[in-house]
This record gives sequence, C-alpha cells and structure tokens, in this order.
Amino acid sequence: SQDGRYLGKAYWEWPYYYATLAASTTAAMVHQLAGDDAPLMSGNNISIKTTEVFEDTSRAKWSKRTYLGAFATPALYYWDTYGSKTNWIIELADKTTGPIYYGDKVTIRNERYSKQYLQPAADGYLTTKKSRYTFKIELG
Repeated sequence: SQDGRYLGKAYWEWPYYYATLAASTTAAMVHQLAGDDAPLMSGNNISIKTTEVFEDTSRAKWSKRTYLGAFATPALYYWDTYGSKTNWIIELADKTTGPIYYGDKVTIRNERYSKQYLQPAADGYLTTKKSRYTFKIELG
C-alpha cells in the first residue's frame, strides 16, 4: 500500500475472515488478481483472491471463501464470488491507460460501490472509501 504495508493474514472474528494489512513482507499473504486470460490492463474488472489456507477445520466451508468483497460492514472480508461486491476495477494511479506491470502503482475500486477505493482502515483492516489510495503491484 502507499504507506508501505502489504495484504496480510486474515483475521477470524465470527462469522467472517477479515482482510488485514501487514507491516512487513514476511507477514504478507499472496493474493491473486484474477480476470480473463488477457494481460492486466488499466480499467480491467478483476477479483482479488487470497491464497491463504484457512486452517480451522471447524470452519471448513471457509476453504472456498477466498474472494475479497465489499459488503455492508466497513471492514472487508473473504467470501464466495458474489458478483459486483467481489469485483474490483484496477486502474493505473496516474490515470493513464494501458497494461499494468510489476512495480506499477494502481488504485482499486469496488464495482458495486463504484466510487469507493480499497484502502486501510484505522484499525489495520481493509475497507473502501471515496478517496483514492494507491497500491504497488509486486511479484509474490
């Protein structure tokens, strides 16, 4: 993120796994930006999928709930693919068009809440807000 943090390990609080930010690369979790098989372009509609394996076997249904979504709570959590709430628009931060490469700075906004951008909340979770916030694409 623009403040040097990384997408981190999810935090379980009944009934969801919430997305968090980590302070270092050693605590970062790899996330996949999934779309079609074409190169990633500014303006593409993507999903953000965690590769984290949720370990608690009593919550086995969560093994498939890996898509980051924006729902009614301020904190973002992982869920099944859920249409526009788990769809994100990725754009180059400088508002240019074209392909996105490793090292590029991007903004990510939710398709359902089209004027709200992915960003950290004050408590270390992820949320969406109307102000633009940048992330840097890095190789996991």
